[in-house]
Amino acid sequence: MKIIVISDTHGNEKKLENIILKHQDADLFLHLGDGAKEFFQIKSKYPNISMEIVRGNCDFEYDFLPEEKTFSAGSHKILASHGYKYNVKSGLDDYIQAARKKSADIILYGHTHKKLTKIENDLYIMNPGSLARPRIGGPSYGVINVNNNKIAMNIVDYIE
Repeated sequence: MKIIVISDTHGNEKKLENIILKHQDADLFLHLGDGAKEFFQIKSKYPNISMEIVRGNCDFEYDFLPEEKTFSAGSHKILASHGYKYNVKSGLDDYIQAARKKSADIILYGHTHKKLTKIENDLYIMNPGSLARPRIGGPSYGVINVNNNKIAMNIVDYIE
């Protein structure tokens, strides 16, 4: 299973569409919030592509969106959230605790605009960074591959 993880597009529909077109082999495109407007514009252009989104703190007009979602990937459970409700700018402890309660072994978040991948006590953690306003380095997104229950997470620098 190939999952493309995107966050914090903040109105940049072009970059989001470029990633969709580049990774047409993906099983799921997962947007971690702060980009609902362009998410729905792209989703309407490509209705057959599997796309999901959680609400970010800047997605004001989209309060019907969930703040988090869980997904299965093989025998793994993914918890996806923008991260603001878990105060990820101050650390990951609250989010990790929530993931443990939900039996998730992969957590994905945005909000900080800082890319990160790490494994901590058998918990896979990813922040794909921001496509529109990165705080460190250039624009980026994440790729997760789950094959035979093995997980590979990579941050990809966005290049037009």
